[in-house]
Amino acid sequence: MSGKYRYVDWETLHDLVARLALAVGESYSPQVIVGVLRGGYIIARILSDVLGVEELGIVGVKFYRGIGETSERPLVTVPLVDDVRGRDALVVDDVADSGRTLETLAAELRLRGARTIKTAVVFLKPRSIVIPDFYAEVTDSWIVFPWELCDFAREMVRRGDAEALEHVVSSVRSSGGLSRALQHILGVRSGEGSTSV
Repeated sequence: MSGKYRYVDWETLHDLVARLALAVGESYSPQVIVGVLRGGYIIARILSDVLGVEELGIVGVKFYRGIGETSERPLVTVPLVDDVRGRDALVVDDVADSGRTLETLAAELRLRGARTIKTAVVFLKPRSIVIPDFYAEVTDSWIVFPWELCDFAREMVRRGDAEALEHVVSSVRSSGGLSRALQHILGVRSGEGSTSV
């Protein structure tokens, strides 16, 4: 079980994004960073801060219906409103799982006239059909980010996957993270119910 899901706390995440920023900064100078809603925007915001890039755009893409459940193809739900014409753009997401979201957005930015387009993610899955220009780590695990911990917990409760939930809760506990928030979301008290935090 330990390899299937991996919780990444904020400190680890900042270290990984710092590594990603160093890699980007060595060979590319984006004029605009485009973050993919929801998780990619958080990474993009941190990268824009580290790289000193003021222009930060967002685009919404819906591909996952649940953990490990995808739609047929990525669907742009929030269009990019920033002008990328003639500019060097960096598209940022949290994970390249299949790579189809990055592929869709790179095509969208090409249509909008971006001069150059590079892609960056924190985690790359080995099965991705698109290899991003920049990534911090390769993993087979489903990554549970700190901003989606409650979504993950609700999904595991819905699925009845107590083992996965306990694994991630244990990781959160050992990182000193959000155990009280999880208690509230799951409606459990420490030591009571099927999952204690």
